[in-house]
Amino acid sequence: KNKRLRRAEIVCAALIALTMLIFLFSGRDGHFSELTLQNGELDAREADFSSSVYEIEGDWTFYANVLDDGSGLSGLMPETHDESIPYGTYRIVLYAQPEQYLMIGGYSLDYSTRVFVNGRAQLEIGRVGERAEDSEPRIDYMLIPVYTGADGTVELVLQYANFVHKEGGGQTALYLSTAENIGRMRRSQDLYSLVRGGALCLFAAYFLLFAAIQNERKYFYLAMICLLFGLRDQNFYVLHLL
Repeated sequence: KNKRLRRAEIVCAALIALTMLIFLFSGRDGHFSELTLQNGELDAREADFSSSVYEIEGDWTFYANVLDDGSGLSGLMPETHDESIPYGTYRIVLYAQPEQYLMIGGYSLDYSTRVFVNGRAQLEIGRVGERAEDSEPRIDYMLIPVYTGADGTVELVLQYANFVHKEGGGQTALYLSTAENIGRMRRSQDLYSLVRGGALCLFAAYFLLFAAIQNERKYFYLAMICLLFGLRDQNFYVLHLL
């Protein structure tokens, strides 16, 4: 009876500690204002980037089975994105106050991404191509520098290629602000992911060891639950664990 009581105390202590960690760090990844796309255009002229991070909402203009830097898109008809399309191009036009240095942050599009700003290549994650042999899949976090120039107008083009999964190339959550604010957001998200995901993985290892010592399946199941919940955090799983 005393042994069972000690086991229950250990499990309760672990769950209480996990609950406290989630409570302390939940919401630390930030609260964001929204900027909504209208017909492929994003009006950020009234946005205050001095202290706010804005999440870009709405659908980007999409061109299926096209890889273009933006120069040849004007004569093409946009389409609705379909996850089964192996490659394509997203485009938006950003309107902001002139002479601003901004940053867009967010995960790359599965499973490879190439980014153009005003027709100039800014970054490529993996390798984007029109055939599987020309592509290389990779997922990472994007940091896209944006300078609004004299007229405050910026064209953003994101290409993707996906030949490794039946679904991919979907839009991810992208955020717009100054480089300082985006960096602060990233550090906050990293802290949240490392604490929550790391703690859950440590609990999984602890319960797995407990299951081996006690030779009871219930602790093994508890370990698997902790592990699965820990790996659900894409930031922790992709950037920190893998």
